[in-house]
Amino acid sequence: MGNKTYCRIVVLCVGVLFFAVPGLSAPRQEYQINVIRPKFFVKKSRTEVGADLAAVLNQTFTYTYLLSGAIVYHLTDSLGLGVTGAYGLTVNKEDRDVLKDRFSITVDIFATEWIAESSLLWTPVYGKYQLASGRLVYFDTYVSLGFGMMGISIRKKERGNDDPVDYPYSCYSPVIGAGQRFYLSKKTSLRWQIRDHIILYNGKRCAPAAAEENEPEFSYYHTIVTQVGISYFM
Repeated sequence: MGNKTYCRIVVLCVGVLFFAVPGLSAPRQEYQINVIRPKFFVKKSRTEVGADLAAVLNQTFTYTYLLSGAIVYHLTDSLGLGVTGAYGLTVNKEDRDVLKDRFSITVDIFATEWIAESSLLWTPVYGKYQLASGRLVYFDTYVSLGFGMMGISIRKKERGNDDPVDYPYSCYSPVIGAGQRFYLSKKTSLRWQIRDHIILYNGKRCAPAAAEENEPEFSYYHTIVTQVGISYFM
C-alpha cells in the first residue's frame, strides 16, 4: 500500500468520525439543572416554646440580666404571633462605686426589672450553612414588631436622705427586634435575638401619664436587650 493510499484512508476515517459522532460535529450544548429541595423545617401551625438568657446592653452604671420565656404560634412558615415575659436582676458596675467612694457623687440608677410583651414575627429568610465536616446547618432570620410593658426602677438619692430611694414604674413600651434560629433537629433550635424596648420618660414618670408643672419634658429612652436561648417546637 502506497503512502498516498494510506493518507487517503486516514483522512476518510477522520471524516467519518467527525460527522458520525455528535459531540465532535455539533457545538456543545450546556444545560442548567435547578434542584429545589423541600424545607428541612416546617413551622406552619406549630407552637414554639422558648427560654432565653438576656442582658441589657446600654446601661451605664449597672449590669442587668434577665431570664426570658416565650410562646409563639406560627400561622404560616413566615408569620407568627408570640408573647414574651422576662424577669431581671441588676448589679452595680464598679464605675458607680468609684464615683460614690472617691468623689461622693451619687448617680441615678435606671434598672429594668421585668418585661411583658406580645409581637408579630416575620421570617423572610431561610437558608443553610455547610460546615467543614460536610454537615448542613439550616437556619432562618426573622424580624419582630410588638407592644407591651416594662417594669423599671429608678434609684435616686433625695436631698436630706443618705440612703437612695427606689421608685418603681410600669411603662408602656413598643418593641422592635431581629434574630435567627439554627435548627438542631426537626423539633429544636438554638436562637439569638436583639430587641429595642422604647419608653417615654422624663425622669419622674412614664408616658402616657401627664407631666406635672415644672417637670422636664418626656424623651425617648431605649433599652436594648440581647438574648440567647433554645426553643422547642410542638
